[in-house]
Amino acid sequence: MNLPLEQQPGQVLHKRISGDFSYSAGNLVYRLAKKVDDEQLRSMLRENEMDSWVQMTLEREPSYFAGDFLLGQDVAVLATTAQAPHQPVGMFAYGLRPLYVNGQPLTLGYVGQLRVHPASRNRIQVLKRGYQALWQLTRNIEPPYSFTSIASENSAALRLLNANLNGMPIYTPQGQYLTLAIAISQTPHSNSAVAMHPACKADVPELVDFHNRQASRWQFAPALSQQWLLSLDPRKGLAIEDFLLLRRHGEICACLAVWDQRAMKQTVARGYRFPINLLRRPHNLLARISRRIELPAVGRQLEQAYLAFAAFGRLSETETMACICHGLELAKNKNAKAAVIGLSTRNPLTEKLQRHFKAVSYRSEIETVSWPQHPLPSIDGRPVQPEVALL
Repeated sequence: MNLPLEQQPGQVLHKRISGDFSYSAGNLVYRLAKKVDDEQLRSMLRENEMDSWVQMTLEREPSYFAGDFLLGQDVAVLATTAQAPHQPVGMFAYGLRPLYVNGQPLTLGYVGQLRVHPASRNRIQVLKRGYQALWQLTRNIEPPYSFTSIASENSAALRLLNANLNGMPIYTPQGQYLTLAIAISQTPHSNSAVAMHPACKADVPELVDFHNRQASRWQFAPALSQQWLLSLDPRKGLAIEDFLLLRRHGEICACLAVWDQRAMKQTVARGYRFPINLLRRPHNLLARISRRIELPAVGRQLEQAYLAFAAFGRLSETETMACICHGLELAKNKNAKAAVIGLSTRNPLTEKLQRHFKAVSYRSEIETVSWPQHPLPSIDGRPVQPEVALL
């Protein structure tokens, strides 16, 4: 596997994964997915819901690959039977992200979208062979570990992955993460004394410097580059004008971006447990009155936008909440019904947001994924805070 390294001054190493990867184990073949696999990948995401009081699927319509390369490189590995007609058995995604670890920028892998076809869900060998394929895919990449996010409610997955079974990688908990969804209807009138303005290309150098200084305080937070910001593709839902800046004495002291990914990535309701399935309509009536998030009909997506790359300097709580409100207003202008932000449970902003807004929260465990033949990752005590818009 050819993994050339390319370094630019002041930026993270950029690594590339070869497009000809494949791995055979038993009667299964694991290979990098290509455009011809698009329908199989999208079907796998549609048919594997996250089971809670609401069954949700994280989908990519109308094209799986339209949601790739948002920041860094992304590949999907598709598992099929070795014999024709090569039935799909499972998949996982692997992304290389420019991130901060222990205060330093580096390229780190993210493992996500682990899906197994329902007919193979109880076959531990499918999972173990999938991890063998992950090892083969990533064994030449430094550092020799990745990270992932697991829903705290998914107790079965947490028990399995943290059991250190033979043939599996080592999952090490690094901290808890909270995804907060705030109804746009809660947007109050903005504090006129706190005026955020859309960024322009001239702001990019200072924006990168400010954001990255703040991001270095957290584990797995994104490391932005001028090149990436100047090459943003609005077709992926984000333009430089979607970054809002707050200046004090001429210098940036807060930033956030409103990233609308609905054209390529969707969170879709696939079912509700009793009694929510019977009470969804009255719940939504009360939600409109109390300015909470309404529950979408089965088969419909949550109309959400992300409050991404949020970074705040030394602001008062009032000023910080005013910045969030500016983000909610921009999300409202994009016809979103909810704004989603991801924060460490140890971030003081988390408690402030929960105090000011009636947010729906989803807790996740952030864990590193390493291999028995390597030392455990050396992660210092900084709180974990990856960017939810990139998970």
